[in-house]
Amino acid sequence: MSLDTTLTIFLQNDPWFKQHPVALKILKSGNSLISINKSNLHNLQALLGNMCSYGATRWQYEPGQATSADRVLSNLSTVTDCKSLADIFVELVQHLPLTISNLQARHIERENYRIVTKPGLVTFNGRRGSASIEGRWCFGDHWVVEVDGRCYDPTFKVVSFMFANPPHIDWYALDEEERGVVTRSKWTNANQKTIYITESGDYTFNRLQARTGKKAAALRTALSVFKK
Repeated sequence: MSLDTTLTIFLQNDPWFKQHPVALKILKSGNSLISINKSNLHNLQALLGNMCSYGATRWQYEPGQATSADRVLSNLSTVTDCKSLADIFVELVQHLPLTISNLQARHIERENYRIVTKPGLVTFNGRRGSASIEGRWCFGDHWVVEVDGRCYDPTFKVVSFMFANPPHIDWYALDEEERGVVTRSKWTNANQKTIYITESGDYTFNRLQARTGKKAAALRTALSVFKK
């Protein structure tokens, strides 16, 4: 049981939970107890853990896919992205009897920059970033949840951090144009570590893998043969 008896009785009669059956399943799943006798910090961390445990085997993570928290919580969809995951967490916190002063989904975005995560970052359902950039993720933007000054990221199961300093974001890469590569842009950080997109849509640090045209293909082949 991951929800104490008092909360179970209180919430199962709440009309919102009856309309959103997945919400109560999330609260009851997982190994962390949510209790009125525990601190807010404990309950928020337990809630995030239980939400991620529930979604790990039931939800798809598809960045940029059209979806919503309401559809997922109403059991009409299993597709999520960072925004819907943040909204789900907000909805769950709102409907728990916790004393919260400030609760909001917050948008991480910098104009003309892309977010580059730490290497080896894994989503709530076990998906990994691009192997060719050390298992990092590269996003145009991202969503987290702030509760009374501390943030929670349901996508990557990161808890209790400051919005200004997410521990799982490595750098913000400047969007720059470059001729001769697959996309119109490259992304470079302050140390000139550039990320490119290949023709297959993957990310890479290797410009050669992102070049366009027959000449690039010939160069890739020659390089491969030379390495042998």
